[in-house]
Amino acid sequence: MALTETLLAEDGGLRRSFAANAEKRGLALAARALRRASGLTQRQLAARARLSQSHVSKIESATGPMPSLTTLRRYAAACGAQVTIGFEPVEAAEPQLAPASGVSIAAAT
Repeated sequence: MALTETLLAEDGGLRRSFAANAEKRGLALAARALRRASGLTQRQLAARARLSQSHVSKIESATGPMPSLTTLRRYAAACGAQVTIGFEPVEAAEPQLAPASGVSIAAAT
């Protein structure tokens, strides 16, 4: 069993916190992957999106508040992408280790 799984199995508070933050983690990972695939640094993306570099860093952080839809659109556009929003059925009461995929940032076609 991986360390994360062991800790989550042993600590109910940590498990609830981990589950509550799943959407932000998934968004942060998707945003960071998009920026890197676009070949941009955080500073370059910030200039294109008219955001500060620290704001870009917060978007790409697994913790903290969710960015607004307007901010996500600016972030995505700076990478040549668009934001898509979808819904998925809830499958289990236990937190999943994989990030949630209800919100994604996809390359524009």
